[in-house]
Amino acid sequence: MNDTLNTLPTAEIVAPKRSTLSIVWIIPILAAIIAIGIAVQSHLSKGPTVTIIFQAAAGIEAGKTFVKYKDINIGHVKSIRLSEDYQKIEVTAQIDKHAAGLMVEGTRFWVVQPRITMSGISGIGTLLSGNYIGVEPGKSEQEQHVFVALDTPPVIPDDQLGSAFTLQTDNLGSLGVGTPLYYRQLNVGQVTGYGIDDDGKTITIQIFVHAPYDRFVWDDTRFWHASGVDISLDAGGLAVKTQSLLSLFMGGIAFEEPIGTPRGEPAATASTFTLHDDRLKAFKPIETQIHRYTVSFQESLRGLTVGAPVTFLGLPIGEVTSIQLEYHPTTFGIHPRVEIAIYPDRLTGHLYGGAAMKEHIVSDLDQKNLLQNLVKKGLRAQLQTSNLLSGQLFVAFDYFPNAPQVTVDWTRDLPELPVMAGGIALYEKKLLTILDKFERLPLETLAQELTTALATFNTTLQETRQLVKQIDGEIAPEVRQTLDALQQVLATAQGALAKAETNLLDTDAPLQHELRDMLREVTRAAQSLHHLTEYLERHPESLLRGKTGGNN
Repeated sequence: MNDTLNTLPTAEIVAPKRSTLSIVWIIPILAAIIAIGIAVQSHLSKGPTVTIIFQAAAGIEAGKTFVKYKDINIGHVKSIRLSEDYQKIEVTAQIDKHAAGLMVEGTRFWVVQPRITMSGISGIGTLLSGNYIGVEPGKSEQEQHVFVALDTPPVIPDDQLGSAFTLQTDNLGSLGVGTPLYYRQLNVGQVTGYGIDDDGKTITIQIFVHAPYDRFVWDDTRFWHASGVDISLDAGGLAVKTQSLLSLFMGGIAFEEPIGTPRGEPAATASTFTLHDDRLKAFKPIETQIHRYTVSFQESLRGLTVGAPVTFLGLPIGEVTSIQLEYHPTTFGIHPRVEIAIYPDRLTGHLYGGAAMKEHIVSDLDQKNLLQNLVKKGLRAQLQTSNLLSGQLFVAFDYFPNAPQVTVDWTRDLPELPVMAGGIALYEKKLLTILDKFERLPLETLAQELTTALATFNTTLQETRQLVKQIDGEIAPEVRQTLDALQQVLATAQGALAKAETNLLDTDAPLQHELRDMLREVTRAAQSLHHLTEYLERHPESLLRGKTGGNN
């Protein structure tokens, strides 16, 4: 029994195997692994963190505003805070790793938002998407993490082909950043910046001419303000010129090379040019020889301005350079003093065979002798009106043979040329002379005589009126009766003539019938007498014997 019991299998208590990791931890562990992977991936994909300093961060929000380059998101704004001095805004942006190479020295940032400038309207899309930070990468390879943003977007991108030049003027006018630049009325560039020089008298303007138009900028190219409208009136009529409707309101700059002169060399980048007020001044000839004189007029200079033309027989040869008053201590008088500049090249340019004449007028002595000889022949300066509406005056040299002889004092720094009273002064003198004569007239006597004459004329007129009435009332009836009688006589005569015409001239008139019958009888009697005559010639015996029966 015991053996049987011993052979029976005995159960062994086996303790259940206990797992070291509960299944409930699998999911958290996997989540943690995934999170770590994402974190590692995120860390590995992150680019640099940069700080951008703005003057104002309009529309920029942390976590919402993107950093874009060529309209592609390359990062986003992480945080915004004030600078330590509270004057600026420091924006921290996380840049994607693939754009890390853009964060180098020279890279520019700015806020892209809706803007209306002289060059057009930009940033309209941000009205829906919100403002973002624009980027223009620099060309350096030096890495940089702190940048100072631009207040406005760059006018010309760095990758824009073209050339930059500098203009200098004393008047900015309506020009501004983005003002268009015109070449033969084509928009070929724009103003990129401007500023006043240290002397406070000159304004320097930076312009950019797009390629390929920048190759039309030569070293002798002229630039001028193309704002507004140029209106000129000449023999060809009224001319109105403007570069474009846009330049009429927003201003503009135009440039061209001189016409009729050899073209210069292509202008180097960053060359400096003068910006003229208008096209006429831009192409004004550059004078190499200038002779200066003074003229003292004895009349008002109202309407005469500096720059007014000086003409010789109607052709321009110079301009007015200064208008002043001159005190004469001997006479205690003050008279107008006008300085003029005469350009000999213009004078010889108008001469027929000017080149040959120029060879004969080389030295100053030749020119003095020429001018003195012209003065001897009556050459005088005179103020004349160029425009009756505006009253603008100019100095005109012309011949006045009856003018008194004068000699030019060549020892003075600026020789004074003789003058002749101008057109307005001459008219005023004539008008005063007429008024003076009018004042000397015996007006009272003339008025009395005129009154008497008018009274006599009035009396004569009344007498004439009475005479007419008398004729109409007394003589006219008798004349009318006479005319009626005469009319009756004429009617009677007319009736008699008509009756005579009926009796005599009409084909059926009785008188004509009677006349025709009488003529027939006469004709027949003549025929009988003719037959009798012939019978007697043949038979003369019939006068004694009588007519026989056989004789014919």
